[in-house]
Amino acid sequence: MILLLVHNIIKKIEFKVEVSNFFQKYLQIIKKILFKTVNMEGFMINVNKNAPAIARSEIEIIAEPETVWDMLIDIENWPKWNHDMKNASSKGEVSVGSSFKWKAGPGTIISTFLEIERPKLLVWTGKTLGIKAIHVWKLMPKDDKTIVRSEESWEGLIISIIPGRMEKTLEESTESGLQYLKAGIEHTPKP
Repeated sequence: MILLLVHNIIKKIEFKVEVSNFFQKYLQIIKKILFKTVNMEGFMINVNKNAPAIARSEIEIIAEPETVWDMLIDIENWPKWNHDMKNASSKGEVSVGSSFKWKAGPGTIISTFLEIERPKLLVWTGKTLGIKAIHVWKLMPKDDKTIVRSEESWEGLIISIIPGRMEKTLEESTESGLQYLKAGIEHTPKP
């Protein structure tokens, strides 16, 4: 609760006061340290490397990073290209601290954006059915294409009980999500 209060105070400072890039950088570092998701190698948020279930995958998409980015942040339209999604909605703009809700599988997931660096990095956390997730999307330009890397970690009681099965589920979800994203952007047949 205290962390949420500190986060909200920082957000108010960021929005009410036009601050220098220098001050903005330090606000970001303070937030990351407070939420214990900091990677001291460049201060980028990562998945929980100690979680019982972790999946990583990447795909090459024939599109500029901006095009891929625009599809990723258009949350309401996720179900149009990702057939594992039943619905998705967001509250306001895509910004650090904003939340969105989506349904895939048996549970509704409530997620919050933790880090946004257009059009390179998108990080959010999510919670559903006792599972806590961290999802990291990295977009890297390569000629006229984009390498999209997706990493996600799951932790929680059920994950600890059946980690192998849950990691397999996460791996399948990560891979299919990338395939759906590629198909949606390139307008190729769905996997």
